[in-house]
Amino acid sequence: MSKDPLPVRLDEAGRSLALGGGALYAQAFFVLWSVAHLAHALRKEPFNDAFSWLNVLACVLLLLRPGSAARLAGLCVAQIALFVDRMPITDNHLYIMAFVNAGLLVVALPLALRRQAWSPATFGVARTYVAVVFLGSYAAAALSKLNPDFLFSEASCALSMLDDAGRAVGLDRTALPASMADAVPLLVAGTELAIPLLLALRRTRAVGIGVTVAFHLAISLSPTATAIDFTVAIAAVLFLFLPPSDRLGADLEALRRSVERVVGRLDRGAVGAGLLFGVMVVYQWRLGTVAGNRGWALLAITAVGLGAALVAAVVRDRGTAERAALSPRRLRPAHVALLGLALLNVAAPYLGWKTAGTYTMYSNLDTFEATSNHYLFPRLNPGTFQDDLVEILDTSNERLDRVRERGDRITWHELRRVLARDPEARIAYRRGGERIDHARAADDPALVTRDPVLHKLLGHRAQAAPPGRCLW
Repeated sequence: MSKDPLPVRLDEAGRSLALGGGALYAQAFFVLWSVAHLAHALRKEPFNDAFSWLNVLACVLLLLRPGSAARLAGLCVAQIALFVDRMPITDNHLYIMAFVNAGLLVVALPLALRRQAWSPATFGVARTYVAVVFLGSYAAAALSKLNPDFLFSEASCALSMLDDAGRAVGLDRTALPASMADAVPLLVAGTELAIPLLLALRRTRAVGIGVTVAFHLAISLSPTATAIDFTVAIAAVLFLFLPPSDRLGADLEALRRSVERVVGRLDRGAVGAGLLFGVMVVYQWRLGTVAGNRGWALLAITAVGLGAALVAAVVRDRGTAERAALSPRRLRPAHVALLGLALLNVAAPYLGWKTAGTYTMYSNLDTFEATSNHYLFPRLNPGTFQDDLVEILDTSNERLDRVRERGDRITWHELRRVLARDPEARIAYRRGGERIDHARAADDPALVTRDPVLHKLLGHRAQAAPPGRCLW
């Protein structure tokens, strides 16, 4: 059997026709990618938002016809629209998914407009691009942890995540030997640095899949953790590191036939209506909320199931992963441009541009005030928005008051973003050593004015108060 996916042919009505392992492999990824979007919607998105429901609808449509380039393009457009609406301060994995979807759109949209089928070449390009985005994004997140506040501090986010995970099972970190607790940040950083290397190299790819599954289930499976939806998305991408093989093709074919037996002879419209209704029920009523983690039960089952399936595939046919060829030279110019933009995004904290959405989550990285606590990357471009910090002294705005209570500081840029939505708020703050008081924020027009471009592109997380603490 070819190592590349077989084409997904379309009948006269534009419906996909499965041709065996290769085509089912391509369709399986699109199904998993839809599930990843649904996982995010269930875990994080509000129920009264048009962009959220547009994404849910696009996912259901693609699930009904996963071989359709037009429906894949529709999902990509829906997610990118949601992402742009949420920018710039939103989940880091939404940034990653948006970059992935932009690259998928580059391939899928021309096929949809020309009513052409997926070919081994076109899906191979898409697969390579997604893998490169994932490896680069993951490496950037891992590298951001190479700072003393993550590796050797009591405020390390690794220890905070350990506390969150332990709280669900009654585990108190203070009960652990000090040497074991001190080793946790080093273990986390080392594992994250190893994962992209293991996945990038053919000979270690099978081990990399197993390590990635085990690591992300360990840090996200607790009901008090917050990254279970990202773990589902990672499982979808990991599938691309397993190209079609005879065994995988047979497994996918058996799964397809099982689904067909369950569906029986139901009309496609009836199946679609039932699927949409089921998704709406789950989405609307937040099934399985545990410890405040919305949808945790359903997402945990999904993450464990997908992880187990990936590991089983590796164990059954380890050579498949070792034969998975990734050829960046096949990428299109638009893909290269998107990868360049992604590189600028992860370099943004060190360039003084922004600190939100740059894959530095849970890293204790601090690049404010023209300094950097990173061992390798200095802070460039002093005197940017990132360096204009404000201390909140008193306010009637709830969000800013929480910043004040923690003793954190925020940038002037972010203060304006918040007060533009609450111009009647009372505010007293210290900026550049000077105390400024306003009975109404609107008394200073500059304080309640959002820049339509810069406030959409640039976002800053708060700077934790000394001696520091974990920030998302």
